[in-house]
Amino acid sequence: MSKSRRTLRENLHFRLGRSLNEALLRLPPEELTALNREVQQAAGAAHLLYQDTAGALRSIPLLLRPRVLSREQKRYFHKTCVELIRALESLYALWVDAPAVQALLPLTPGERAWFDAMPKGAHKAPQSIFGRLDVQVDFSDEDWAKNCHFFEPNSVGAGGIHYTPVADAIIEKIVVPRVQKSARHFMLQVNDDPRLLLLHTLTAHGDEIGARRLNLAFVQDRRGLGGPEEFTFLAEFMNARGLTAVVADPRDLVLRGEQLWAGDVPVDVLYRDTSIADLAEWEAEGTDLGAMRWAFAQNRVVSTITGDFDHKSTFEIFTDPAFDALFSTAQRRIFRKHVPWTRAVRETTTLGPDLRIEIDLVPFIRKNRDQLVLKPNRAFGGEGVVIGPHCDLHDWDDALARAVRDPGSTVVQRYVPALVKDFPVVDAEERVTLEEFYVVCGFYATSDGLGILGRASKRRVVNVAQKGALCACLVLM
Repeated sequence: MSKSRRTLRENLHFRLGRSLNEALLRLPPEELTALNREVQQAAGAAHLLYQDTAGALRSIPLLLRPRVLSREQKRYFHKTCVELIRALESLYALWVDAPAVQALLPLTPGERAWFDAMPKGAHKAPQSIFGRLDVQVDFSDEDWAKNCHFFEPNSVGAGGIHYTPVADAIIEKIVVPRVQKSARHFMLQVNDDPRLLLLHTLTAHGDEIGARRLNLAFVQDRRGLGGPEEFTFLAEFMNARGLTAVVADPRDLVLRGEQLWAGDVPVDVLYRDTSIADLAEWEAEGTDLGAMRWAFAQNRVVSTITGDFDHKSTFEIFTDPAFDALFSTAQRRIFRKHVPWTRAVRETTTLGPDLRIEIDLVPFIRKNRDQLVLKPNRAFGGEGVVIGPHCDLHDWDDALARAVRDPGSTVVQRYVPALVKDFPVVDAEERVTLEEFYVVCGFYATSDGLGILGRASKRRVVNVAQKGALCACLVLM
């Protein structure tokens, strides 16, 4: 591509969000309202649903305007995410061999019992993670690479695998052609399908462990309430491609000889939405989980047991130079550039955010509220996050005091301001407005490709569990 054509493409890309808004708002209000109705109906028909903690299903809104990235950006994010996933996959081996890593990735007694029961040398076996890396990046920022920040890993049962390709396909099929009628240069395509990326991961892991067959079980606590409604559709997706796939509760798995069964189906590899912490709790209540223990011991679970080290304190290991020798040069470069300074909250001294000056951690947190955020180390769904610049001193001090009383339960992280974007919205009275949303992305990465979950919310903590919306992320052709 010539320099002039590249410059034209770059200029188009960096003004694309605003131009898409303008193109949509040029539509007559009744046409935009009808377009929104068609999109939301398609989303409902495609089962973009979330179950709340009371068991009620609700539709997840889908915003009309997609976020758009360039092919260059996609290549960069893909390469970056693959290195981060490799670093996460190494954590089991590091945890076994390095006491300092164990100290930052603490386990409950129940979890520790599961890890201790793993066969000798299990940490050297092939490890596979299929999860989601949550990231904040403005695709239209000319300094997008510099301002790309990963803020937490989700290595076990990360939601959005079904939502993402469905949302992308709806917007690409329904909205993009309408925009192209008045702006033919808007040539957009969907990202890689996370369902296929998951299939590639499961196939590759099956090959690594020598599985002669690939019958799949999507393992989920079907008795619990709350969370994405996706596993049934993932199993259907795999069955449509000639595989045998079922959804099973881990308590219902049965081991007969050397064969794992889910009901009357023999299964070979499990994809799980259940943490070791949950399994340990059920065992403590008297549940027999011998089949699930066998599956972990035989390395037949994805994400493998290393996925349970998706503590947010993992990012202290990535951002403290004391651990540099454990990672490759490429990984260390990514940590410095894209992972915000993170520390498990406890009474200690450590290098501050500049990685040059040693600080007394707790007093530093107390004095620098406007630069920091406190997060539960192992919670998900946006629960318990305290954003320093957006809370008062009393609430900050209370949150810090609780964290200090329970060392390692909370992390402190350098605050990255929430990203805000404008989107056309049709309200309940069918009035068309341009409204601001906080936005984040979730990247699903394997060596085969990159899928992107786009989320948006009126709240700074952006999460579908917090009544957020979906936002398609498409690639400029």
